Amino acid sequence: QIDIFVCNPSEYHKLLENIIKKQGVIHPTEKGTGVFVGVRVLRGPLSKVKEENPLLFKKFTAIVKKMSFAEIIRPYDERHDVYLTLQQGFFSKGSKRADKNVQVDVEILGDDDNTIRKCIKPGIGEDNISSYTSLVHYHLSAPVFNETIKIEIPPKVMKTARVRFNFYHKSTIISSKLGKSEPFAVCHLRLMKNDDTAIADGLHELYVYNHKDMAKHPRRLAGLPDVVTGSLSGPVEFLHLRDTFSVTTRICSTKLTQDAGLHGLLNWHSNQGRLKDILKGVQSVSGNEIVKFMADTFNALFAIIEEKGEMYGEPVFEALVLIIGLLVVEKYENFRPVLDTYCEQHFSAASIHLFLVKRMKYVFEQVMIMDNTKRECDPQTISRTMKAAEFLFKFVMRSRYLYDQATQGKGNEQFVHNLQDLLRVTCNMMAKECPEGELVAPKAQAQAMQFLPQIFNLLLTTITVKSLSQIVADFLLNIKETKLRVYKSVFLAAVVSSELFAHKESRGIILPSILRHLQYHISQRDDVLARDDSLEKSLDILGNIIANLHAQPPASREDNVRVLVKEMLSVLLECFSELSRGKDKLHPKMGLCVANLMALTELMTPDHYLWLRKSFEIKEDLEEFVQTTFHTYSEIISFTQLYSYDWSFLKLQHNYVMLSAIKQLSRMLVEEFLGDSDTTTSVFFNSNLWDRFFMLAVDFCSQPSLQMENLTELQRNRVIDHYGDMRVTVSTLMLEKWRVLGNFQSRFIPGLIGPFLKVSLLPHPVLRKATIPVFFDMMEYEWKFKKNFHLMEIEMIDKLDLYVSEGMGDQTYRDLLQKMLTEKCKGHPMAEGGGTKFIESLAELLRRLLDYRAVPRKM
Repeated sequence: QIDIFVCNPSEYHKLLENIIKKQGVIHPTEKGTGVFVGVRVLRGPLSKVKEENPLLFKKFTAIVKKMSFAEIIRPYDERHDVYLTLQQGFFSKGSKRADKNVQVDVEILGDDDNTIRKCIKPGIGEDNISSYTSLVHYHLSAPVFNETIKIEIPPKVMKTARVRFNFYHKSTIISSKLGKSEPFAVCHLRLMKNDDTAIADGLHELYVYNHKDMAKHPRRLAGLPDVVTGSLSGPVEFLHLRDTFSVTTRICSTKLTQDAGLHGLLNWHSNQGRLKDILKGVQSVSGNEIVKFMADTFNALFAIIEEKGEMYGEPVFEALVLIIGLLVVEKYENFRPVLDTYCEQHFSAASIHLFLVKRMKYVFEQVMIMDNTKRECDPQTISRTMKAAEFLFKFVMRSRYLYDQATQGKGNEQFVHNLQDLLRVTCNMMAKECPEGELVAPKAQAQAMQFLPQIFNLLLTTITVKSLSQIVADFLLNIKETKLRVYKSVFLAAVVSSELFAHKESRGIILPSILRHLQYHISQRDDVLARDDSLEKSLDILGNIIANLHAQPPASREDNVRVLVKEMLSVLLECFSELSRGKDKLHPKMGLCVANLMALTELMTPDHYLWLRKSFEIKEDLEEFVQTTFHTYSEIISFTQLYSYDWSFLKLQHNYVMLSAIKQLSRMLVEEFLGDSDTTTSVFFNSNLWDRFFMLAVDFCSQPSLQMENLTELQRNRVIDHYGDMRVTVSTLMLEKWRVLGNFQSRFIPGLIGPFLKVSLLPHPVLRKATIPVFFDMMEYEWKFKKNFHLMEIEMIDKLDLYVSEGMGDQTYRDLLQKMLTEKCKGHPMAEGGGTKFIESLAELLRRLLDYRAVPRKM
């Protein structure tokens, strides 16, 4: 409900403002009296809103436009609306005793001084009228009207149209004998200025003329001044010197400009003698005016380049980059598609490409001059050129295309050569070291990284993939690792997502240059805050590279994967190691690091592992790499909080990837780090490395996500169909490697008793049957070298107590353990030497532990 307010007549003009600000003398009507309204917000272009809400838009539905352009002007905002507000007047008493009752009549006159009919809209939803009549203010010498009307006339008519204001004194006596009253004063306002620009928005104080004098010379008013400017150039005898009247105008038009500089540019052919001043005046044109006349503005500039380029090359180029710079800011981002459409469909200057390439090259070369006093180019022009470079290149390529259509490709080789020279200058610009305090070059370098990826597709229409790739690679190599980190991250991301990177030939050239920067930012240790930011961005970019390679056929990515493995695999392992140091709190970038590591590992084939193995010239380096990989996989398995509870597919996929890697790395163990297994000494054998492998295998098999017994039958079948039981695969691999150890097995007793016992206790018959024989192997070595089982017995008792108390093991396991060890022990010399007794003691211990676990605990 909206209340209804009343006020004194003299304050009526500001009633709405007083209601909003809750000030002034206002009186609400009685309670319960008011206007009830409903409000609903509809978003989008009017045409779309009408289409989506047909029931809301009837024939009588009024559409109200804002009395100005929006802050963000949209491409479909085509308007020609002229708003006129009657503001205030001051009128003397004249011969009367009291102040006049003033009424204003408004009409629009054409070039013949006749009234233009039906061109005034008094309010939304009302029919147009030919004459508007204001409210009458009773006995007020300075009435404030504050009444707004809209004038609806075509732009061509508006050029000669005038608004005429007639002022009447309205009597309070109503009588038919009085007849029609005559106005006591008159004034007028031209809607267009002498330079063919629309009248400026704002307040205009008008000259008030005596109507009696004007009645004697009806056409005289058209030649008299309308707006008070400080000096009157006309006959004073016609004026009401003590009377004043003011109005406010606001023009929202995409048809007429209010800017003299822009009007001069659009009509430059008629003002060629002032062309230099006109081009200079473009700097003062607002962006709102430019977007309204974008196509005409560009057409004028390109026509000047084609006809007067040699004479006005510098100022016209500066005007061009200034205007493009205005259009690429965020405020006008909705106009970028319009600018693209203009370039593709309406641009017709077929001979400006050489001019633009030459001017851009000149400006880019100025960037490399570090001494501002020696630069021939203004720093502001450099900045504007870099800002406008994307669209300058688009105009260059479109111009060349039109030129080729007209000349069948004449001179194309020279153009390609000039274009490549321009791009090489851009590359060289990135290599310049900037002294302290230098601002122009760093800003230009940052802007170059912004525009270059946007024109890759354009450049590929003229330059070969290989040539452009080499230019981009050189560009990357010239960028310093420590400089412009934010812009560099955006640039790298743009390159990776570009069509250029999708080509096999170009990817092989660009990739090493990209990885150089990623390697630095992922490995750096200097600034913690800066590193966290650049680390996330670098890992994101690396992830996009790997995703890109996953989408490629295996044959076309072979070499790329090899480069990735060489440059980034160890870096990712080191990154994980650093991030995992604080185990109490999972590092926020840990997930990104693991995702990249797993995705890269998934790309690797057996050939990559073979190549990787040969790439280590020093065996100790290979040993460190393998051990770090085993440790990293164990840590990933142990970080259960790394995965959300419902990310079961991702966990299975990562396990499958680790399984393939474990298979390849275990082969390296045997071939590189075993030596002669018939002895117990070898310069190649490393107990820690082998121990790390067995611990990883145990961690892998016993992780919760792979325990099929906890899944439903349907889930279990799906997992088996896709991946098989990965526990069985790894346990089989683990036992194979245990067998090949030969005499080296003794080095892992009793250390591996607990881990193997943990695997054998898992509720899987195949795992149990495969693992239990390992304990017999250990018994054999204990008997062979010590003739007793004391050490093994202590370790078994300790670990059985721990695992059974955690819920592992059951009666079936006890029976199977006793049965299999007893059968293997039969006929063996150690059976009589305490072997049978040892087995029976283990079985008895397990029975007691299981019985104890079954006893209910008191709450």
